[in-house]
Amino acid sequence: MAGSFIVGVDVGGTFTDGVAVDGQGRITIAKASSTKPDPAVGVMNTLTKLAEKEKMFVEDFIPCISRFVYGTTVATNALLERQGMEIALITTKGFRDQLNLRRIRRDNGYDLRAPHPEPFVARHRTYEVSERIDFTGKVLTPLDEEDVIAAAAVIKAAKIQSVAVSLIFAFLNPEHEKRIREILYREIPGIQVSISSDVCPEIREYERTSTVAINAYLTQTVQKHLEGFEHRLAELGMKAKLQIMQSSGGVTASRYITDRPVNIFLSGPAGGAVAAANIGSLAADGKKPNIIAVDMGGTSFDITVLTGNTIPLSLRSMIHGWDIIVPSIDIQTIGSGGGSIAWVDEGNGLHVGPQSAGSFPGPVSYMRGGTQPTVTDADLVLGYIDPDYFLGGEMQLSLEKAQEAISSLADRIGLSMIETASGIYSIVNENMLGGMKVSTLQSGHDPRDYKLVVFGGAGSIHVPDFAAEIGLGHIIIPRDASVLSALGLTISEIRFDFIRNINRNTADLQFKDLMAAYGALKANGDAKLADIFVGEKKRYYHYRADMKYPGEFNEFVVDIPSDVKSLDEIVACFAKYHKNKYGYVEDTAPDIINIRVSAFGRTKKPEFTHYEDRGADSAHALKGTRKAYFHECKGMADTNVYDGQLMETGNTISGPAIIELPTTTIVVRPGQKSYVDSYLNFNVLCEKQED
Repeated sequence: MAGSFIVGVDVGGTFTDGVAVDGQGRITIAKASSTKPDPAVGVMNTLTKLAEKEKMFVEDFIPCISRFVYGTTVATNALLERQGMEIALITTKGFRDQLNLRRIRRDNGYDLRAPHPEPFVARHRTYEVSERIDFTGKVLTPLDEEDVIAAAAVIKAAKIQSVAVSLIFAFLNPEHEKRIREILYREIPGIQVSISSDVCPEIREYERTSTVAINAYLTQTVQKHLEGFEHRLAELGMKAKLQIMQSSGGVTASRYITDRPVNIFLSGPAGGAVAAANIGSLAADGKKPNIIAVDMGGTSFDITVLTGNTIPLSLRSMIHGWDIIVPSIDIQTIGSGGGSIAWVDEGNGLHVGPQSAGSFPGPVSYMRGGTQPTVTDADLVLGYIDPDYFLGGEMQLSLEKAQEAISSLADRIGLSMIETASGIYSIVNENMLGGMKVSTLQSGHDPRDYKLVVFGGAGSIHVPDFAAEIGLGHIIIPRDASVLSALGLTISEIRFDFIRNINRNTADLQFKDLMAAYGALKANGDAKLADIFVGEKKRYYHYRADMKYPGEFNEFVVDIPSDVKSLDEIVACFAKYHKNKYGYVEDTAPDIINIRVSAFGRTKKPEFTHYEDRGADSAHALKGTRKAYFHECKGMADTNVYDGQLMETGNTISGPAIIELPTTTIVVRPGQKSYVDSYLNFNVLCEKQED
């Protein structure tokens, strides 16, 4: 009988990545094409490949899974493609139009003519009820239950299956929202109800309403997918309970996500940030280095800045124009990936993305019917990718098809095929460089103080070309870079987040009352962790407060020590944060808007092996040479190609060179050096080249 496996599966726009780690820390990886409309098909294909690599049938492999963590795009896709169900909204009388009025904030603040996206609730499906709670949580107007019953009758007649409820000041007193839910359950059997005081009990009525409406919109889609997927795994004998990665970087039981699908928008990318933090810790021998993590997959380029190796959280997000209040890893995403499509505008200007060919039809070289050249096609034409060794030889690419597609584009703009392919490569790199500048230089981070962790199937082909432009001289590329998000799932921990509104100035607040409020949130965390069988010894907690000076519009999330002894210590934490961010502190007591507790459960994680130095010589890994394009060489140049699987700790090479691994390729530019560290990560040392 085979041993047990910890398995992580991450569904991306092009590929579904899988990682299985056995009891000895041995890692097995697999990739399969992502599938629409049912992503579970791609997941099962990936599990089948993992089983084959373990020399097992999938029916025998699945019962050996001791922990299965799933990163899914099902919520994101349903939102972006508007595949959810028709929903209704119940709100306080007089606030029917808050989703239509929204805020003036836009994705592109310079395009004032760009329309806002349509709300997920039609105006005629928004129902008002008489009730009112004031800013202290006191009931001013009791709930008119006849209004709720009347709304329920219309909703039932319209055969609407999901309802969002968002009442004014419900985050302070949820009494009326809970009663509305009870009435809806009674009047419409089987209805799904999302209430704002459960989903996002926070101040700011528009964002709270937007969040609960999106949650209601996604509930049935996510529930149907997860329940169907779990049923299929159970039929194949899996005893472990499916865990889902949340946008916060922590996992939870799937049954908690069916009611809170809004919490999994960044489910996949979150795994990559967790893995990058782990790599940063290993590279620094347990210390806390500064890391910039970038993930270039098939459809996007994700950037996360981890100062002190701490994963940054954002509490409010805007996804394609929709506002969402959920804790999520602060990840900047731009539409630059291997599948990004190259196109020519009316003035014959060359562009790349943000449109993507995805997995089907995919790049032209995939031979699945794609006709528009992509970044992957350009990489193939430039000699970076071996058409016979894509996915370790599992997938054959057509160099001829890629050449034809790029030649057709070249004819339109009057350049050669190689010049056009190089232009595509340079444009997508410039797009990614621009995104990195926003996340670093324009956000107050000096890139020279950071190391760069690059992952995703296409990242190590592109990032070494431009990293030095902003002072990033040390790049770490994990051996399993293309599936790092899936690997991050296997090392993630269970997490629940709780919030309570305080909205008091610290000068008017008693420390014991504040600690009592923190204690109540911690008790909620204990109950949730106990519910999924996390023992007391495996639990730990993080405490934070949303604070600001009186008169400031936005509050800031400040970490609070778990052993804090006084309000003065909390004020000092805020002053330090404000000083670091803005360069000054004020001589006035700050406000505490919310307090937060994150409850964590430690999980079983794979151990990573430390390898001994085998010397610098890499001649044993040399596969041969081929022509590849380098602008430093002003054209195609003979380039050494190395088998990355044969390279060991200490092995060193100089560029220009290409290192091939089954699921990724590393391009070492002229003037750069690469070596393998003690955890078998590839390190690229690069410096900005002077003209």
